[in-house]
Amino acid sequence: MTNLFKGKFFYCVGEDLNNIVNKSDCLSANYHWERKEYNFDSLLQAMLTLFVMYTKDGWVNIMYDGLDAVGVDQQPIKNYNKWILLYFLSFMMMSFVLLDMFIGVMVQTFHQCQLIQTQEDEELRNEEHLSGSQGTEGESPEREQTPSFEGSWMWYLLYKICTSRALELSVTVIVIINVLLMGVEHYNQPEVINKVIDCFNYVFMIIMITEVLLKLVVLGVVTFIKDCWNLLDIIIILLSIVSMALTQLRMTNVIPFNPSILRACRILRLSQVLKAKTLRILLKTINKTLSQVWNICLLSLVIIFIFGVLGVELFGELECSPDYPCLGLHRNSNFHNVPMAMLTLYKVCTGDNWSGILKDTMRKCRPDDAKCQSFLFWVSPLYFSSFVIIAQFMLAYIVIASIMQALKDSEEEAETELRRQQIFPSAEGNAEISTLDQTDNRSTPSDSISL
Repeated sequence: MTNLFKGKFFYCVGEDLNNIVNKSDCLSANYHWERKEYNFDSLLQAMLTLFVMYTKDGWVNIMYDGLDAVGVDQQPIKNYNKWILLYFLSFMMMSFVLLDMFIGVMVQTFHQCQLIQTQEDEELRNEEHLSGSQGTEGESPEREQTPSFEGSWMWYLLYKICTSRALELSVTVIVIINVLLMGVEHYNQPEVINKVIDCFNYVFMIIMITEVLLKLVVLGVVTFIKDCWNLLDIIIILLSIVSMALTQLRMTNVIPFNPSILRACRILRLSQVLKAKTLRILLKTINKTLSQVWNICLLSLVIIFIFGVLGVELFGELECSPDYPCLGLHRNSNFHNVPMAMLTLYKVCTGDNWSGILKDTMRKCRPDDAKCQSFLFWVSPLYFSSFVIIAQFMLAYIVIASIMQALKDSEEEAETELRRQQIFPSAEGNAEISTLDQTDNRSTPSDSISL
């Protein structure tokens, strides 16, 4: 690209450019003949331009500059060379492939390091607990005790209803309908809609309370509380009751928030779909990666702090003015102090116009600017390129690698749990059936009526 585009990324800056064809016309009209910040005039500048395109930030503008390029000392013409699009589009397609390869290398390296660390930890545990591990061999996993139904067959029926998947799906459908009704509310809605929504809210509340009370009676308080999903149901019901009570008591003007907001907490009941196998695995994956992501975030914070302090020393005196405007730096994004520099670098991590910030730090010094440092034209690309590679690429892909490893571990645990349930299902089922048979043999008409 250096041989193809060198000297062609210049343009004339002036008021009337209709009659400007080349550099001579521009200078004769007392205009300025300037060069694009990202160009291909040398190998280093071409590598920097291609790196900016590789990060997907500002690559469209560079492509348009190449599309408009005419020749050396020639004024650009819009869409002059359309065939050059093949180069830029093919490079961007290749950058996606290289990015995927980079991610693959990072993930594979992370998995290898984690595997070596796991083997070392396993060997250390085996050495320390060799005698204890031998004593625990052959023990069968503890099975959950099934409740006995010595009162009546009706207890067994209620137990099956409370623990059935159909009840969960029915309540989920009711919650979805309730959410849709909440979405019907709008500004200046008729009073009829308010009454209909209130009636449905009361009906839904009665159904949810009945479900919870039924589970409390059949399962027992201790068994009911052991399940965290049941505790979530209780919290949602309490919040809904408080919301209705505050609304009926007309406390809207007294409390600092609208009590109807608490009704939106019913949406949390939809989290019961997390009981599905696949979603439960994903939930475990998130739980496992929180510690690793926290460590990576802490490492990222340290790196951002180090680069922020260095950025204040290098770019702390850069100023923008109406006659010398900036493309990326402004009052909310600069290097005047360490906190603002860290915020600016965090934006660079997200890929938000970091190429514009790089342009501002590579500006040529004005004759009357004594604070300007001419070496920034060479230091700035090294500073931002190294930061983008470390923070935007390596650390972000380490997070992806840790999530993939945690997902693999969660799937293996789910398969192990499934195999354990397949090994010990018959004993629990036989125990439940025998208990039910004994109950039916001992039951009398009076027993079957009384609960």
